[in-house]
Amino acid sequence: MIVTAPELPKYQRIKPGSTAADTIHSLALEDPQHPPFYLLMARFWMEEFGSSLTASRSLPALLSLLSLPLMYARSQEL
Repeated sequence: MIVTAPELPKYQRIKPGSTAADTIHSLALEDPQHPPFYLLMARFWMEEFGSSLTASRSLPALLSLLSLPLMYARSQEL
């Protein structure tokens, strides 16, 4: 299926009226190989901060910045 540029934002936003349970159910049916924790976190993040490009990319950036001190501490422990 080819998606045109004007149709793309429809797939990048949270479906109105859906819940977190709907997200888990959809993942279980369509993509069971993906872990639900990050996708639920992203859903709540987009509910709180919106679905703009900046908001959707800021969660992974924040998580990666938080992981750096944790990796350093882990390497010191090892």
